[in-house]
Amino acid sequence: MNKLHEALRALDDFSSAQRARGRLGRLIGATLPQRDALLAEELAAVMETAERAGEIARKFGAPIEIDGSGASLTDGGDIWQIHPGGFIDRGYKTYPHFARLAARLHQNIPGFDGPAPLDALLLAGFHALWSPSATNWQPGRMVIAGGGLLTSIEQALGEECPDNGTAVLLLRRDHYESLLGDVLGPFGIAVTALEEFVDDGIYCQAVRSSLMAQGIASAERPLKPDQVAAISAALRVELPRRLTLVEAEPGAAAKRERDKLAELHSMVQAGKAIPSAVLWCGKVNGLPSESAFDDLVRARVTQRVASPRGSLDGKRTLQFISEALQLLGPDGRYIRVAAYRKDDPEPGRIGESMFHALYGAGADPQSGQGGDGGFLTRINVSSLAETARARGVPLKLQNGTEEWAKINPMPAPLIGKYIRERLIRDGVYSAAADGTLVNSRTGKPLTAAHFTRQARSLATTFGTFFLKFQNTHPLSLVVLRRTGLVSAMAARAAGKFAFVLSFLARAQGYAGIVKSGPVDLAGEAITSILAHGMTTRGDHGMAQALLSGEITPALTFQMGMPLAPGDLVDEGTPQQHDGVEERRRDKRPPREDSILHIFPALD
Repeated sequence: MNKLHEALRALDDFSSAQRARGRLGRLIGATLPQRDALLAEELAAVMETAERAGEIARKFGAPIEIDGSGASLTDGGDIWQIHPGGFIDRGYKTYPHFARLAARLHQNIPGFDGPAPLDALLLAGFHALWSPSATNWQPGRMVIAGGGLLTSIEQALGEECPDNGTAVLLLRRDHYESLLGDVLGPFGIAVTALEEFVDDGIYCQAVRSSLMAQGIASAERPLKPDQVAAISAALRVELPRRLTLVEAEPGAAAKRERDKLAELHSMVQAGKAIPSAVLWCGKVNGLPSESAFDDLVRARVTQRVASPRGSLDGKRTLQFISEALQLLGPDGRYIRVAAYRKDDPEPGRIGESMFHALYGAGADPQSGQGGDGGFLTRINVSSLAETARARGVPLKLQNGTEEWAKINPMPAPLIGKYIRERLIRDGVYSAAADGTLVNSRTGKPLTAAHFTRQARSLATTFGTFFLKFQNTHPLSLVVLRRTGLVSAMAARAAGKFAFVLSFLARAQGYAGIVKSGPVDLAGEAITSILAHGMTTRGDHGMAQALLSGEITPALTFQMGMPLAPGDLVDEGTPQQHDGVEERRRDKRPPREDSILHIFPALD
């Protein structure tokens, strides 16, 4: 079997094995309705098991433990303790190995004893795809270099791949996409906190951690602008060459690889996929493997709300932050962290700042009415038409903008991926061949006017959650990054820190969630809130660094204990619901097949 056939077979075998393994396998490539159906099935099964365990607990007068992982759509590590009185405690299995694993990334590796096997790289890509906290995270891509591409990379870097090593090129997206961006973007409201670099940092850290867990060491070489240009030029030659290799191959695996290569080539040509770093990878004899990392990834889950019964004291919080910064290694020089407890004023003010950014200053917290300014005022058909013209989308305006919006379909190029999925998921709309959304029952197109109403409705659902920012978790961290010439590197470091934070929290039994939306919506206001609080507390150095723009918010990270089924969310309000209902509302997203993002050398 030649190298091309070996690579295609390895991709197929890996994909089949992952699809057949656990709940994460069932989520690969699932549509949102399919994911919802799986969640309903698994949640019902867990609750039925909990009910039977409750009967046994009452009979013997002692708690019974069950596996509650199905309720989180994870593959383990979610433990429910059923008490005789009917109450359910929820806890996470801990994974002490993670800190050791993360620390090893910064050790000096003298040399490689062999190349990184393709199977190890495929598993690293899978782990990277499932690692992030954010729902709308864009995965990077891995291109395993050889031949002319490797030569071009070595020339661009001015160094050769170490003997016996494997060169892996990482690529990032040019721009972050999200439901928030899809809602606001068509109306000319840009949202970006450099997430495309944050995501790249998460992806790189996840890949390297997974490889280290498999006994594969790696050395990272972030790319400078001139190196990006040179390697992009080499990719524009290499990808068509690989495409030629598989064009004559029969079978579904070859067709998949042709489609992947053609798509990536198109993205590189258009500047949508950008080289970000090179990893020199290889086996190292005696380097310990940590198979539990795979279990940790498969147990990883986020939650919008932590248990109201949990807490974190100041000493434990400082230890946690200190350990996470230490595990970040040299990239820690780009990062600062501000930590707040639930009863500190800053988290509440951050939530208010996001609310006011959407509804306008002075808006009523209950109705959202009466605000001055705010993004909602810009979600209108006039702004939509302006954005369409700015992006070169042809419009046939008849009798003014309002009339055009009522009778014309919403331009397909302005319907982002995530809002498209949201509109299709309930079966009300479906996509026509040209990308236009049509009503599934009547066949009539989604008009620009109706899209505007849908966007306003989605924006208001965001707003109702902002004011709860203070009350969702006992600990809120604002991760700050350096600005200026190091902005991109610092944002990338913030992504690495987000990865370390997320996994360190989960490994120690805590639930954590990363959010960039607060910075997208209210970055300037958050800067002022933090600076004011630091001045009040006497931390004038940090306050001045914020006010001068030396550092700026990159993202937020909230942490707490797992929400138990009987815990009440929004207690005492009309929106009160229990932990089971919260789980139904806070749904783990499906994922693409990770092999669609990995490109093995084919000869």
